[in-house]
Formats: sequence, C-alpha cells, structure tokens
Amino acid sequence: MEPAGYFSGGLLAAGYDPHEKITVTFTSYTGVGKPENLSSTSKRTYFAWEIAAGALEHDKVQRGGPINFNFMEIDPKDQTKVDNLESLGKNLQNHWEHEISKPMRDPSGQLATLSGQADAYAVRGTLQTLRSDTQSFKKLSPEGQEAVARTLDKNGQVIVPNVYGYPLSGYAFIPYTPYDGDYKNRPNQGLMLDLKNGTVREIHGDADFASWAKDNRDNLLRNFNTRDIQGGKDSHWPSAGYVLDTLISGANAHFPGYHNLVSDEEIPASQLFNYTRARGSEYQLKFGNLYSGVATQYQAVNAKNALWSDQTQVFGSSQQDWKSAKDFWGNTFGYVPVIGNTGNIVFGVHDSLYGMTAQDRVGGNAAAVISGLQLAHELAPGAVESGLGEPAKVPGVPRAEDYQWKQNSQTNDFEFVHAPKPAKNTDEVTVPSQAQPANPLRPSQAGHISQHALPNGEQLIENVTPNAKGIYQVKDATTNEDRWLIRYTDASGVSNVYEIRGDFKLSNGYVQIIDQQTRRPVMTVHSSGNGEWVSANGKGGVRAPEGRSLSSPVSDDTKRPPSFANHFLDLEDKPMKGANKIDDFLKIKAGSGYEFASSNFEDKGVIKTNFRVSWNIDETGFSVEPGEKAQPTEHSSSQYSPNFVLDINRNPYTVTTTEKGLSVSHRLDATANSAEAIRQARLKQFESTIADPDLRARISEVAHQGSIAPATIDLNGGSVLQDGYYFGADDTQFHVHHDASSNVTTVQITSKGHLSNPEKDINRVPGVEVIIKRTFTIREGNELDSQFTIDKDAPTTIEVVTLS
Repeated sequence: MEPAGYFSGGLLAAGYDPHEKITVTFTSYTGVGKPENLSSTSKRTYFAWEIAAGALEHDKVQRGGPINFNFMEIDPKDQTKVDNLESLGKNLQNHWEHEISKPMRDPSGQLATLSGQADAYAVRGTLQTLRSDTQSFKKLSPEGQEAVARTLDKNGQVIVPNVYGYPLSGYAFIPYTPYDGDYKNRPNQGLMLDLKNGTVREIHGDADFASWAKDNRDNLLRNFNTRDIQGGKDSHWPSAGYVLDTLISGANAHFPGYHNLVSDEEIPASQLFNYTRARGSEYQLKFGNLYSGVATQYQAVNAKNALWSDQTQVFGSSQQDWKSAKDFWGNTFGYVPVIGNTGNIVFGVHDSLYGMTAQDRVGGNAAAVISGLQLAHELAPGAVESGLGEPAKVPGVPRAEDYQWKQNSQTNDFEFVHAPKPAKNTDEVTVPSQAQPANPLRPSQAGHISQHALPNGEQLIENVTPNAKGIYQVKDATTNEDRWLIRYTDASGVSNVYEIRGDFKLSNGYVQIIDQQTRRPVMTVHSSGNGEWVSANGKGGVRAPEGRSLSSPVSDDTKRPPSFANHFLDLEDKPMKGANKIDDFLKIKAGSGYEFASSNFEDKGVIKTNFRVSWNIDETGFSVEPGEKAQPTEHSSSQYSPNFVLDINRNPYTVTTTEKGLSVSHRLDATANSAEAIRQARLKQFESTIADPDLRARISEVAHQGSIAPATIDLNGGSVLQDGYYFGADDTQFHVHHDASSNVTTVQITSKGHLSNPEKDINRVPGVEVIIKRTFTIREGNELDSQFTIDKDAPTTIEVVTLS
C-alpha cells in the first residue's frame, strides 16, 4: 500500500525489473538569449519503479531563458525504456488512485483497517524476533526486557510516538511504564521501534530522544502527516519540521500546551516527545494494547495520512513542489515473487539494494521481512494440507536463520541485519542427536518438521507394503534407485510421509529423516516396535529404580559453599559424580526452597544419572490481566482472550470431559489453508466440546503462553540462571479437563524447553531440560459478570534436569 511496492509489482507483472537503474544528467547554463556558461551539473539515478511512479516527470525542468537555461539529458540507449516506463506508469497511476489512494482515504474502509493491522503485526514480529535473538536481547536493560515480555506475553501497551502531538507513522514506542492517561505522566522512557528500517533503540528520557531524533531526522520527516509538515497559520500548528528541528537543537524555545480547560501554558521544546497536552483529539497521544487496540490507532493515522498526502497528485504534479518526491516515497520495494513447486506464489528478498554484504542492513524492507517470517511461522500448523509449507524450500525465500539483530556500537541501535553466511563445508554432515527447530524464529516449534515431508508421499507408498519396522521401499522414477520412506507424526500432530537415509541398520532401531532437496538429516527417530516412529528427543533408555528424593531448604552449612551439587549425596554423604554440572547453569536464589531428586537409567548398557532441581513460584493472588480478558473476536460469536485465539493454532490443545465417570479426550487439531481459518476451525472444535460460552471465556483467559510468563521471567531475570544462560521453550501444551459432575475445570500447562548460552555460541546446552508446569482451577462462582471464577491460587513449578 505504498508507491514503492505497488509500482514495483506493476512492473514485475509487465516483465520489467523494478530495480533497474537509469541515470539522468541535469545541467544549468546562463547566457543572454542562449545558453553560454555552464553554471551547474548534477546526475540523478532513478529506479525503474520511480520513473513509472512519476518521479522523473516530477523532476523534469523547463528549458528556461532568456537568462537561465536548464537541460535534462538521458542516455540514448535508455530513452526508449524511459518512454515505455512513463507510458506504463500513467496506467498504473490511474489504478493507484482508484485501488489504493482513494480507498485508503476512507478511515473505516477495508484498506485502512488492513494497514492498521499490518502495523500492529509488524510491531509484534519485531519484538518476537528481537526476543528470540538471545544474544542481542540480553543487551537490553532489565526494564527493556521486562517491557518486551509484558507486551508480548500480557498484551501490553504500544504507543504511536509523536512530536508535539504529530503522530509518527511507521514507528512504535514500548514504554517501560504504561501510560495511564494522565497528561502529567508523559511516557518518555522505553523502546523506540522503527518498523520499516528494522531498528530498536532504548530511549531513557527527553535528551536521549533528541539524540536519537538527530540521527534519524530525515526518516522522521518522511513519516509525519504531510499537512503537519506544511503546518498551519498560528502558533498552535507550526510545521512538523520546525518543531522537530527545534527539539533536536536544544533551543530554549516554548510551545503552547494544555494547562486547564480555559488556559494554556508554555511547554519547553525539550518536552515535546510523546506530547500529552494537545487539545485536539487527533493530536492526543495514541496508544492501545498490542493484540487489541493499537491496530485501530495505526488505522486512523494511516487513513489521515492518505487523505492529506493525496498521493496521486505528487506524480508529475506541481501542487506539492515544496516536497521532494524521494522524501515522500521513502524506501524502495524489497520483494520479487517466486513460484513454488505446488504453484503457490511466495516472495523472496531482492538484494539489489540491501544484503550485499554479510552484515548489511535490511533497511526499509525490515517490516516486510519480519512480517513474512512471522506469517510463515503462524501458517506452519496448516501448511501440510494447504501446500503452504512447500515454498520454504524455494531458494531466495526469507528464512529466520538468515537474519539477526546486531547492536550498532556507535548509535546503540539494535539493527535487523542479514546474518553472516557460514562457510561452505563439503565434509560429511554431522547427524543431530535430537530434533532441531524447523523454524528458529520460535523455539516452541521445535519438532515441527512438516515442511520436510514429501508432497507426493501418499502416492509413493499407496501400493507398497512396509516391513515390520514400518519402512517403505520404493524406486525413484528418474534414477531407478531405491528410496526408503516412513510415516511419522511430528510435534504438530500431523502424520506425513518422510524420506530417510538409506544407510540405516534395522538392528539399531533408529533412522534419520532427511530433507528431500538438501538430502541433509533433519531429525533422528526411533522405532516404537509397532511399525511407528517416535522422536529421539525423549528421555530414552530403561529406567532403573528411583534414587532417593530430598526435600530441604538451601544449605547454610559454612563448610560447603552455596552449591546445588552439595544436595546430591551418595551413601557416604559425598557429592555424587556428575552432580556439579548443575551448578554450571543454576545459582542459588535467596529465599527459595528447592526440591532435589536423582534417578538412574540405562543407556546402551551404561548406567547414567539424572539430577533434578525444582522450585515453586507461588501466586496466591492471581488475577487476569486486562489485556487477557475475554472479548469479542472476529473468529467466533463467543468471546475469547486474544492471546488464546493466537495460540490455539500453534500449540497442542487437548480437552477432556468427564461425565458419570466416563472421560473423553479431544485434540483441537483442525487444519485449514490459512492461519485465520485454522483459528476458526479449532474454536469450533472447542465450542463443540465445552458447551458453556462463559466457561470457555474463562478457560481462554489462562490457556495461553502468557501464563508461563512468571516462570520465564524468573528464569531469564538474572536471579536463577548463571550469567549468559537463557531459557527457551520448545514444546508448550495445554490440557483442559472439565468434570461435569463437580463443575470444576482445570487448565494444565506444560512447557518443556532448553538452555542456551549465546556468548559461548551454544544454541542448546546438551543434556539439560527445563520443565515448567502450571495449573489453573475454574469453579462456579457468584460474581456479577461471570458464572465462573478462576482460583487465585495458581502456582508454577519449574524443574531443571541435567544428565551426568
């Protein structure tokens, strides 16, 4: 919905490269009656899409005279192409006006609505990718980390930043302390997100904002409303550029602002960031929750910008000569379509501007890249049946591992950049001993490998009888060589046909699933003995009798330093061999009561020991956060928590109902061809299982990933894990149990994950597992607004398991 994207798409459809560069020379002469003396010369380079959009027409000069003469020269080899681009562009400009510009000027129209939703989506994607990049995330201040967690996990507040009330489109501000609506409590500390250019900067006050604004002045000017850039006729409506420059300069200037209902007061220019003293409603601070509210704020800003920009008028028009076309259009288009094997059109990054070096900025395409990665993740559960998973194999399609956040040492910005490409290695591939995340953007998707399934797998094994282990042998239609296939159900709960390496040994009981294109292993799976296969990422082995279990507070014995290993003692009261490993990851947290246990098991004839440390986070005053309250949703006639609606299509949910002693379990596992359709289908499954809409609403308020936030904050907050270590969830599951006889419902959440240490370049610490469990109880109540109440006692248990 910006000129760069629209006109690039039009040129692509017509067979042109929108990024082809054409250079034009502009010269000026002076003379009497004729050009005699060269006074200036300059060269300007245009992209093909800019010429189609009218930028060259906008910049064309009149010959002039009788004293000053201006000329424009185009290389003869480019002249025909320029003529064609301008001719095609006039048609595209007409379509732009009727299909984009005019509809966008309707503040309640579909395009304006979508634009607001897209901005909110980009905010979420930016925060999620930043948090998943643990090496960069840990460099944020504790307040910054907490603000990100609150926003993502608890539907926290997002502010559309402003200067003197002039909103900045394409930016988001995550306050350390949410704004309470009191104009005296101006929120000027938090994280500033530049959604288009992919940067995040912590702002620690007005002076810090002025410094950041100075570094980003040109981008900021492009994102003000054009009417605000022009300004009004009195002191209440100065031009946005003048206001911004005054703030940046630190001049001792003042601007009129709200004092009370009948009078103004002089506000220092240094206090104009996130201004809260505007009288007009359109210039008051705009904010809303991430999942419910801020999209409508962006929608209003975008629609107003479209109304005032009157974007078609810029193309070749003299009505806005005060404004540079390049300043208006901003960054170039960043995607070209790629056709996947199933015929789906997907998008790959065009690197003619960005990404030419390993650490180059993604630039003005960041929001599109981040949103594309986020969308690919959200479509993953339904990708198999819809075919949407296949394009992930197409070269050029953005992948999460291709990008990272990197701190700029000069500006302190966190910048979204292309990740360095690893050196090519032709040696034999090391087979992973456990499932690797199919999409590193979100650790909770570990074990989801559906994108590696064979798209025609069912046809390949249709008339083939498997052996006792469940392995199918087929002939390759092209090479006539043997191929070996198995049926496997990954963590998404969907069964597919996968190809395995042909050098397996039946006696080993395990095989390696490979990607059909790269031929590299993606997962090791074990035979379950009944023709089925299970992930090798289980506990494995034969469990020997349990060891002793200890329950004691942290030792104060001065003879032993504070250590977890000292709590694992053998029969001679000496620390057990291998127990000291747990001290590498955990540190004693004052005031916590720990439970200790050890157990032995056999692994390939060797007796090994697991050491377990667990503790509780007691919460006896639990209440649902405002942003997690059930509310109307477009996906159903019932009300649900926004976080529940988001999670239902990306995490396993099981609902068990018990009536007259008979229990029946249902998986909410419906699939569809889009994320929205999956949500709707699974909500229908939920509604057919739990009949009472009020009970469903209460369940939704706790059955989402935000409920494990206390554990995540406890682990990653610096008081539990040793410095440099971070927790990441791999598999989070929700089990709802409704007992009709007692009318008591429990929501049990289990999240299993791993530890990483970015500083040591360890993505997954081997031999360590973290398990988080939390249970909510819902009962019949007598509250006015609900038939059911959620118990205030909702403790969390955290368990860290290490293998000796």
